[in-house]
Amino acid sequence: RGGEVDEALALLREMGEKGLKPNVFCYNSAIAACERSENSERAVELLREMEGEGIAPDVFGYNATINAYQKSGQWERAVALLDEAR
Repeated sequence: RGGEVDEALALLREMGEKGLKPNVFCYNSAIAACERSENSERAVELLREMEGEGIAPDVFGYNATINAYQKSGQWERAVALLDEAR
């Protein structure tokens, strides 16, 4: 599973190197990979990176990040992010 995250992050990086701007779907795919590997910290970093790039996170990105927090036992952060998403 960690390999999936590495691959997704490499693809985002490669897009940037080639002058392509990742969209919400690209970020959501990477965030979902983080969720599956229970890497909540990287998931939220990607969510914040999206915002910094002017891309509004959608329900899928928030959901995957909240699930990553939940899977890693970080309920307080999951609830805080849920409140933010509302």
